[in-house]
Amino acid sequence: MSRIYPAANSKTSPELVGECGRSSPSIFTVWKRSSMNLQGTDGFSVFDEHGQLAFRVDNYSRKIGGCGDLVLMDGAGNTLLTLVPEVLSMQRVWNAYEGDCTGGGRLFSVRKPWKFPTCLCLCLCLMSTFHGGVEPEVETEVFMGDSRWPEYSVEGSFERRSCCVRKISTGDVVAKISRKRVNPTVLLEEEVFSLVVKPGLDNGFIMGLIVVLDRICCGL
Repeated sequence: MSRIYPAANSKTSPELVGECGRSSPSIFTVWKRSSMNLQGTDGFSVFDEHGQLAFRVDNYSRKIGGCGDLVLMDGAGNTLLTLVPEVLSMQRVWNAYEGDCTGGGRLFSVRKPWKFPTCLCLCLCLMSTFHGGVEPEVETEVFMGDSRWPEYSVEGSFERRSCCVRKISTGDVVAKISRKRVNPTVLLEEEVFSLVVKPGLDNGFIMGLIVVLDRICCGL
């Protein structure tokens, strides 16, 4: 396999560059494979633009039949977030807690939006088209702390590695996920993809969101 970490000359979407270009976005390559590479495990290995391991998820639940909690760690193995699914949730809700403590306050939660009946969806789609365009599909919504209103939305298709994270109040794209390119004509397999995070946003938060997206979109 070609090297999977970002090249030094990787291009970045203009909408993710900070004001006046003074701050550089964070560029990562996400590999859907545990850094431990042991049988019966899955997870993520995330490399920064210098090829250094920045984040990792080593999931053993398939092997030991665990409760489904996932732990996001930094490259050194320090726990950053514990991600916990809500049992029997109809919206596939996941809650994130700081470190390895789930007894404290919730940092954020991720859930699928409520779906309208098919006939109503068709009417809304036709109305949107009539007024000049179709709204992008929202895959998940992100609620910070105990807020009842979503602060971020994920639009597009995570399964196809073509989506973005948008701040709802401003409409700004704060992170973007896309297929990983070796060169202008060659794409890597979908297990390896690119992540670009806007300056000023917590990279760990976005990576935690990606881990949850993988579980929600795969129906796990």
